[in-house]
Amino acid sequence: FGTDGSAGIVVEGRRIERYADGRLADALDLSDRFEGQLPALSPDNCSAAFRAGNRIRILDVGCSDYGGEVLRGRVAAWSPDGDWLAVGEPDQVTFVNLPTGGTIRWPIGAVQLAWRRG
Repeated sequence: FGTDGSAGIVVEGRRIERYADGRLADALDLSDRFEGQLPALSPDNCSAAFRAGNRIRILDVGCSDYGGEVLRGRVAAWSPDGDWLAVGEPDQVTFVNLPTGGTIRWPIGAVQLAWRRG
């Protein structure tokens, strides 16, 4: 469930559907490259971060300002406000501010990430 009350659902590993106010609001059919993967959905369920080899690719579900970005990393987690994406690599975690493109790097490897509210 999204912070805005929406629901994001991965349907049979081939499609992402976003429901708002009980109705289908947006949808994204996944290419074969992403089928069967579990994405990191943004807090409003408008974007999905997928691993593609050694990269994280952000896809627009249909209502996002972000989509098409490709970041180096193997795992990702969204900030609660959806403006930041933490991307883990074997040797560092990079925090990317999506609206500005700014980054902060932390020299510690990560194979799993979770962003918690303070």
